[in-house]
Amino acid sequence: MSKVSINLADFPVGRLAALAEFLGGSTAIVQHTPPAPVPVPATTTNDDDDETGDNPAAPGTLDADGLPHDTRIHSEPAKLTTKGVWRKRRGVTDADVQRVEAELRSRGGSPTPPQQSAPMPMPPMPGAPAPSAPPQPAPMSTPPATPGPGTPPPPMPMPPAAPVAVTPEPAPIPAPPPAAPQPTGPLDFSGFMQRIQVLLQQKAPDGSPLIDAAYLGTVAQRVGQGFGVQCNSITDLAADQRYIDYAVQIMQHDQRWQ
Repeated sequence: MSKVSINLADFPVGRLAALAEFLGGSTAIVQHTPPAPVPVPATTTNDDDDETGDNPAAPGTLDADGLPHDTRIHSEPAKLTTKGVWRKRRGVTDADVQRVEAELRSRGGSPTPPQQSAPMPMPPMPGAPAPSAPPQPAPMSTPPATPGPGTPPPPMPMPPAAPVAVTPEPAPIPAPPPAAPQPTGPLDFSGFMQRIQVLLQQKAPDGSPLIDAAYLGTVAQRVGQGFGVQCNSITDLAADQRYIDYAVQIMQHDQRWQ
């Protein structure tokens, strides 16, 4: 009689029960549950456990792969293995290493700056009152100074000065018109001209001529202004005896009549 091999895994549970009853066996079918798979720990990249040959590296150094040190996947302090690459952190998976290295290569080898976390505030002690803002000091008022004995009293305010009345200066009094020349004697125009001829020959104290033609013309004009007439030369004085007398007074005033 030949043997028949039956793979029970190919039959459903109901048919297995019918087959067992046909063969005269027990109808209790024990369902076999396969054991759960044992989880395999993730492999890490720390394949080099010998750290005796590691060399410390200065900040900014690149390893043999052209990558800078990154604390997310590399150990601290920064060390290079005997292969010239950074020592990996313990417990870092290959997926983390590949992700960070790809990020470093995309930035051209610039490491990610470490993020500094803000210090956590210290919790208050049990039963201690909650901290409150320090009280602000009250503003100090300076009391008025009390004069002591012998202290001179403060100066009394001076009353405002009374406005000084400004007396306007009197308007200048116009000079009176020249008085009519008084006759000086029987000096007619002929005698006046004779005297002029003598004065033309005399000298002043500084040696200059005592009178000249220009001065005589000025005397004639001053006589005309005094009487409101036109006198251009000394000969015009012959028109009136008063002109001659006035000319003599002018020359006496100028200290030219001697």
